[in-house]
Amino acid sequence: IDGMSVVFKDSNDSPEKRYKLVNPKRGYIGSSADGTEWQELARNMFPGKALYPRGMDSQNVIFYDARIKKYVAYVRVNRRYQTPPQRRDYFDKLSQRNYHEPGSYSLRNIGRCITDDLSSFPMPKVVFGPDERDPHFGGVGVMDFYMPNVISYDHAQDAYFLFSPRYLHYEDWFLSDDLSKYPLSGVGTLNTGPEDIGFAASRDGIGWQRYQRKPWIRLGMEGTFDSSNMYPVRGMVVREREIWMYYTGYDTLHGDVDFKQRMKPVLSRVVLRKDGFTAVEADYEGGQFTTQALRFQGDALHLNIDTSALGLARVEIQDAAGQPIKGFTLEDCDRIHTANTVDRVVTWRRGQSSVASLQRQPVRLRFELRFGAKLYSFQFKPNVKNDNSPPKQ
Repeated sequence: IDGMSVVFKDSNDSPEKRYKLVNPKRGYIGSSADGTEWQELARNMFPGKALYPRGMDSQNVIFYDARIKKYVAYVRVNRRYQTPPQRRDYFDKLSQRNYHEPGSYSLRNIGRCITDDLSSFPMPKVVFGPDERDPHFGGVGVMDFYMPNVISYDHAQDAYFLFSPRYLHYEDWFLSDDLSKYPLSGVGTLNTGPEDIGFAASRDGIGWQRYQRKPWIRLGMEGTFDSSNMYPVRGMVVREREIWMYYTGYDTLHGDVDFKQRMKPVLSRVVLRKDGFTAVEADYEGGQFTTQALRFQGDALHLNIDTSALGLARVEIQDAAGQPIKGFTLEDCDRIHTANTVDRVVTWRRGQSSVASLQRQPVRLRFELRFGAKLYSFQFKPNVKNDNSPPKQ
């Protein structure tokens, strides 16, 4: 096992092959009954074209997707872009070496492919990568996504999360500093820069949403262990109202001078509220939003919400046409306040929480948030006694 390997629990296979050890870069899949002794299942499960220079030079992931009942792989794809004329001299040697033709440069994208047979995957198709809104200088994209750390989240319906390092490439045409101290990749180009960790979410594992494109884990302050570079550790630990995740931080840049000799990775834990990956946050004066039409099962609406001291929230249930349903209007809703909880039951008309009469019919939810209230998630489920006290620190 090395840093490029990933282990997953395979609910689609027999108990004696319950655990899978996969390393797409090395073309290896093994199985185990207990996660300690491994038997090889397959080799070279990806097409040769998927392994073009550094095509999978990352920790790629494979898991069984119970939603579509297939094995899914997310792998690094070096996507090629046309080099502008003013940068041809800089990139042509690299392009010629890797692709046997000049005129292009590559950025790390994330590809996806599915199969019924773990021993054979088709060519991956790009589903996530940098676009025109991301950093460009001198006509060239200078950031990409270093590893395809996709997780199927079991605690929400059809939820996929992506925690990927965002890598900014230092290049001499947009940085005024003297970059001669950084090593070249061997053909006169740099492969050096910082990485933080970004976040994206998807309902199908194909179309991804980056919420305001903010860093999910920011680099640490100068002089700290994670001031220059970080990589997520795959997986998450769900403990009641908290989720624990881990990452390794470095005080050296990717590809820095004597990087392998100087790097001292530090393992750090991130603790967040359950389902607290992102939130809708109200302006101080307040705001509203309405969901698309949806059908639900359950007899109560539960919110993961933080109002702190000043925040206020209300919820209205509308029919598919957007008309308020009698008894569930905004004015009927008991105001939500002084709440920092992952499980707040919404009530109307002074304590009535049952929405069972609206099950399986299309409805819309209209949320009103004021004075900085933050809504992390909502869910319909059976109404049970809940604890609205704030999470323990």
